[in-house]
Amino acid sequence: MSDDFKPTPGGNAAAISFTDFVAYAPSRSCIYLPCKTPWPNASVDTRLPRMPLLDRHGNPVVDGKGKPKTIAASEWLEKNQSVEAFTWIPGEPEFIKDKLAVDGGWVRKPGATTLNTYRPPDVVPGDAGKAHRKLGWMPEITVGELCAEMVASDLQDARGRALMRDHGYPVPAPGER
Repeated sequence: MSDDFKPTPGGNAAAISFTDFVAYAPSRSCIYLPCKTPWPNASVDTRLPRMPLLDRHGNPVVDGKGKPKTIAASEWLEKNQSVEAFTWIPGEPEFIKDKLAVDGGWVRKPGATTLNTYRPPDVVPGDAGKAHRKLGWMPEITVGELCAEMVASDLQDARGRALMRDHGYPVPAPGER
């Protein structure tokens, strides 16, 4: 951080919004989506505004004096933006609908959502030639050799799965444990 950085009391409220969070039902906490970290409900409620309480038709509920009733931000998230499970699995979307990650596998559950905490790497384009010019690094194998090694590994994995299947063992789908 720069030397002129001064935190503001309560943080920068404009920097976060309801779209940055989902409620995580099992722990009664929220997940801050930009970095996939858990936040206690009290912290979410401090940083986000209270929301109007709505009836089943979407109309604001009012008290005896006609003043709109409100609910805490974390309660609003529990009712409107909630996930039931989370996992880490490359290649899947951030929100996996109608399935729950359980014990390294999947349970189908219509209406449920699993949060995928995997974040793909940031790819920064650059000049690969600098590795040699500036660092003296030379690749040990060619791209073709690397691809051949990857194909051989995939074939070995496929043969192992076929052997398991042929002998009556359950075979998890690729990407599942």
